[in-house]
Amino acid sequence: RHLEDGEGADDHADAKEIGRNEVTALCVGGKVMCTATAAGELGVWDSKTGDSLWRVASGQRRITALALEPTGARLLASASSHGDVLFWDLAQGHAHPKEPISALGAHMHSISCLAFSADGSLFVSASADKTVRVWSVYLTMTALLSA
Repeated sequence: RHLEDGEGADDHADAKEIGRNEVTALCVGGKVMCTATAAGELGVWDSKTGDSLWRVASGQRRITALALEPTGARLLASASSHGDVLFWDLAQGHAHPKEPISALGAHMHSISCLAFSADGSLFVSASADKTVRVWSVYLTMTALLSA
């Protein structure tokens, strides 16, 4: 929900508390919004109602960035301060994923940004190691899932 002009955050009655940890990343796409915390917890929420769909301890120490593929219906990527990217399958509907479908050791240092291209064929990561990497989603997923 959006705050109307002239309203402050204190006037917004629909705010949700998502836990006791610092929120370190947020992304919105399709029918879901995703949050990440400093403790490595991922949350997926219904963007219309704000209801929690699922939460999971990602295994990543500090999640620094999130990205949803363009439709927001299939793939969530989470990045950490240790330079790794985990991919989560959202196509399970309301099923709770217990682990990521794949992992990628993308950078030597903390990842600051993640994005998918508009058509979903490319995935981009940027890091404190002063690199921006562009990955083919198809080739990356094929290689990771067959390993």
